[in-house]
Amino acid sequence: MALTIRELDRRADRHAVEAIDTSFETATVFDVVAGGRTIELVERTLAQPLVKRYSIGEVFAPWAR
Repeated sequence: MALTIRELDRRADRHAVEAIDTSFETATVFDVVAGGRTIELVERTLAQPLVKRYSIGEVFAPWAR
């Protein structure tokens, strides 16, 4: 597969950029546990994986102007 790197054409590439998948999935999270003089990150496994999706408009808002 050959790749070509070129400048972004905001008008022509807009729909392709908006189709980018900005999601991720994780089965673990980290809880912050504060003690007397300590802060600890404790890993916790989730019962079901967490899926987070970011709005492409939020991620690329500056380029769209």
